[in-house]
Amino acid sequence: MKKFLFAAMVLISGMANAITQQDYTDAVFDQLMADGKPVLIDIFAPWCGTCKKQGKVIAKYVAANQSSDLTILKVSFDEQKDIVRKFKAPRQSTLVAYKDGAEVGRLIAETNQKKIAALIDKTQ
Repeated sequence: MKKFLFAAMVLISGMANAITQQDYTDAVFDQLMADGKPVLIDIFAPWCGTCKKQGKVIAKYVAANQSSDLTILKVSFDEQKDIVRKFKAPRQSTLVAYKDGAEVGRLIAETNQKKIAALIDKTQ
């Protein structure tokens, strides 16, 4: 029984810091900013080829960095125009990174793996 409890604690503690991805809401964003958590805003459109390429690069980053406590918030370019304006995104395929409640960088229409990883690394 003790081994089971220890294994469960290890599993839970390992999950405490894991990259999460969810749809954007003001409440979630505001809470993450108040907590000083690292955040990547991903403004996308499902029809956008560049967004799809960015998504693949971000997925590779997530797979390689599971211990990060980064939260990726997805913003629909077509359905959340007010949020797109809030982040002053000129187009879909815009990535905006935050650390300690402040913007630390952004990329627009970038699909280069090293540049996207460097942007995300700024949040850590």
